[in-house]
Order: sequence, then structure tokens, then C-alpha cells
Amino acid sequence: MIKAINGIVSKETAIYRITTLWAFSECGLGGLMHAFKFPFTGIFVGGLSVLFITLIALNSRNLKQDIFKALTIVLLIKLAVSPHSPIAAYFAVSLQAVLGFLIFQLFSTNLASVLILTVVTFLASAIQKIIILTIIYGNSLWHAIDQYIFWVAKKLDYNTFNSETLVYLYILIYAVSGVIVGFLIRKITTNVDKVNLEDMPKNIQPSVLKTTKGKKRNLFFFAVLLIFIIIALYLSNNSNSPFSDGLYIVARSIIVITIWYFVLSPLLFSLLRKTLTNKETQLSIQIDKITNFFPLLKSIFIISWNQTSHYKGLNRIEKFVSKSIAYSINYNEIE
Repeated sequence: MIKAINGIVSKETAIYRITTLWAFSECGLGGLMHAFKFPFTGIFVGGLSVLFITLIALNSRNLKQDIFKALTIVLLIKLAVSPHSPIAAYFAVSLQAVLGFLIFQLFSTNLASVLILTVVTFLASAIQKIIILTIIYGNSLWHAIDQYIFWVAKKLDYNTFNSETLVYLYILIYAVSGVIVGFLIRKITTNVDKVNLEDMPKNIQPSVLKTTKGKKRNLFFFAVLLIFIIIALYLSNNSNSPFSDGLYIVARSIIVITIWYFVLSPLLFSLLRKTLTNKETQLSIQIDKITNFFPLLKSIFIISWNQTSHYKGLNRIEKFVSKSIAYSINYNEIE
């Protein structure tokens, strides 16, 4: 249970406010990282998702209903506020919610279940990225990496490293990160109740949220792109040089991304919107409340960050996140 300033907030209120934090992290941090193609998005955004799913589970009377209602709200707000996020991001957050429900339903909410959920979530994110790379670039990418590694290894007189080892190392990084973040999440969920709410300002002024506009594409861009693809494919079919192989990889990736971005992704987005349309009408009031609270939430993060300036490293992150959650849940103007 999470304490309030003058008593204890209800479980329903706590879940509603945790959902607000989850939606903000997906639209803010998640949208920003996807826009800039940050390589370890799964660790940061996935870690926050696991944290909020864990908090929902800790305050839930009906785990299935509460997790999937929160997921629906998060997906709807993500569609509205962060449309530039790839469809894979919607799949990832949905998978995290499903895994959270299954694991917490089977093992309850404890350190072991949190660690299992975090590690499995992170491994799924790592494997998803490897699959996407293979689909986009094909086996030619791994062949090219092997050739480059072989060349470097020959110079260093070391020949046991290859692309397969690189993949295992990448997965290992995510697995180890999952263990570390899992312990951090458990510590945060324990310390939220210990935050001194008297340090929270009574009147917090909302911050202005900046919005980004999508770039317009034109026919000239696509014409140049098409010409490049045709030339690249022609050269790669008439030469076995590393240069032609590189052109083939680039041409293939452009073709796959174009098909995905302009054909498959819009179809999947359309299907997702149709699936959520009725639920959006039912939850419209809650969605409006949550999005209207976003500017105030940003101010709470700034206050929490400034109040934890005397801490360092992971300790500061833990204190900052704990304060942010406690302040967001207990701020008296959230409703």
C-alpha cells in the first residue's frame, strides 16, 4: 500500500496515478529514444514498464483487469501523443504487460518474480532487435561483420571472435542489466512508502511540454532513393567485391524499411486503432485527465531531481524515481 499525505490513498487511485506515470514514460522517454534510434531503449523504457507493472500488481485487487486496463490506456495515449514510435514499441509494451500478468499471477509479487519479469523482458527486447536486424539486412549483414572481425582479428593475431559471439555478448548485456534493474526496481517499490511527503511543494506549477512535428517527404526524395536501389542491386549482381556487398545490404534494408514503414506498419496501426476505438470512448475521461496531468508531472520530475542532487550514481536514480512516484501518486491536484 502507498501512503498519502493525510492517510492512505486508495488502491484504485494509486493504480490510476501509476498508469499516468507509465503513459508518460512511454510517450516521453520512449518516444524520444525511438525518434533518435537509441540502441538500448529496451533497458530504459522496458525497465520503467516493469517498475510500473510491478507497482500496479502490488496495489491490485484484480490483477488481470487492472494491468490490461492500464495497458489499454497507455497504448491509446501513446497512439495519440507519440505517433512516431514504431509498431514494434507497441508490441513490446503489450508483451511486458502480458508477461507481468502471467508471472505475478503465478508467483505473486516478490523479489524473485520481479527479477524473472525484468530479465525475461530485457531478453525479449534484445532478441527482438536481433530478429529485426536480420529481417532488414539479411544474413549478408552477419557475413559482412564476420569478414570485418576476421580482418581485425588477423591484425591482432586473435581469431576466436565472430558475429555469433557478438550476438551472445549483446544478449548477455541485456540479461545482466535485467538482474541489476530487477534489484533496483524491488528497492524502489519498497522505498516509495518511505519518501517524506512533507518535502513535496504544495503548489506545483505545470511545465510547458514541447511537441515535435514530423518531417514532410517529397517525390524527389523517393526518386533518388529508387535510383540508388536500382544501381546498388545492379552492381551487387555483377560484382563480388566488398563494396558491392555493402551496396546490396543498404539496398535491401531500404526496400524492407520502405515496405514496413509505408505498407505493413500503417496496416497494423489501423488494426490497432480499430481494436482500441470502442475502449477509447469508454476511457476518454480518464485519458483526458492523464494527458492534462503530463505538464505537472514534468515539474514533479524536476523537483525530485533537484532534491536528490546530493546523491550519486544509481543511488540518486533510485531516490529520484522513488520521490517522483511518491509525489505523483500523492499530489492533491492530480484529480
